Amino acid sequence: MKTNIIAAFPGTGKSYLVRNNKLDRKVVDLDSNAYTQGHDSDGNLASEEFPGNYIQAIKKQIDRTDVLLISIHSEVLDALRREQIKFTVVYPEMELKSEYISRFQERQDPSEFIELFNKNWQAILERLQDQKGCKHFVLRSGQHLADLKIS
Repeated sequence: MKTNIIAAFPGTGKSYLVRNNKLDRKVVDLDSNAYTQGHDSDGNLASEEFPGNYIQAIKKQIDRTDVLLISIHSEVLDALRREQIKFTVVYPEMELKSEYISRFQERQDPSEFIELFNKNWQAILERLQDQKGCKHFVLRSGQHLADLKIS
């Protein structure tokens, strides 16, 4: 089994894709929240074990699932690239900030989470756009992961 690892931006429909899986393939959403233990008021990760604990969890899923949905944390993507683990990054067009902030509000994300993305939108997207050694897919307005042809 070849595992397709997809680092998907928040609000792109990872949970929806798992709940409404019509791919005839095993899809796992490896939510990073349990591994990061959240963020402090400055946006720093609370867990000292992250990203090592999350990378280990990703490795355990390789060859056990067809599609593995993971976070976009730069520490994670850098570690995957160093270990030559192939992945695809999925993120929205830069102009879609208000659409994604609305998505976060609709799913009732914590205000700190929403503010983090509202404040750092451009920097986060530029960092994803600059990722080397991976495939990129940019979502347009109204698009979600379920709209992609995941191979």
